[in-house]
Amino acid sequence: MNGIHEFVIRGGQTVTAGQMDAFRRKLPFLKVKAEMLDVPEFPHLKRQTNFLVRYAEDVLDGAYPCSDLQAIAETVFALGYLLKEVDIIPDSVPGMGLADDSVVLRAALMGHEEEFRAFAKKEDLDFSAVTTEASLAGVRPFTKNVSGELIPTTACEITRAVSFAQGFRTKGRSEL
Repeated sequence: MNGIHEFVIRGGQTVTAGQMDAFRRKLPFLKVKAEMLDVPEFPHLKRQTNFLVRYAEDVLDGAYPCSDLQAIAETVFALGYLLKEVDIIPDSVPGMGLADDSVVLRAALMGHEEEFRAFAKKEDLDFSAVTTEASLAGVRPFTKNVSGELIPTTACEITRAVSFAQGFRTKGRSEL
């Protein structure tokens, strides 16, 4: 299990029933944000956000009987993370600001694939359009890090993004 997946699991474990109820009222904002997610660096982000928003909405409204309570908790956590303007990498960082959001959503999707496949099937949605395989089409699944070790491309993306953000915060925009 990688650090991001563990982060999402732990985040999901902190989500309470009251927070889920309050989160339900934020879904319209997420729908608007999802429509504005036209980010060439993360072309899958819009589809994955829309899918998870629809899942959360159907589960929280009682329209879909969730068989995996951790899946809805982690979905609420991941989508809540997407709504934050200031997170590991501030969304305002050009070209990299949504890298952490992207990886958090992917971790939620990968962690509960069976639940999401069942939801997609029931709703007649194409789950393959939002999976990491689809989002990584044409992208090498592994990349070498600075030590020469093979790591998943997703992990490499987040590592580069975090390094960039640290430099961004340290130096300031005018020096980059």
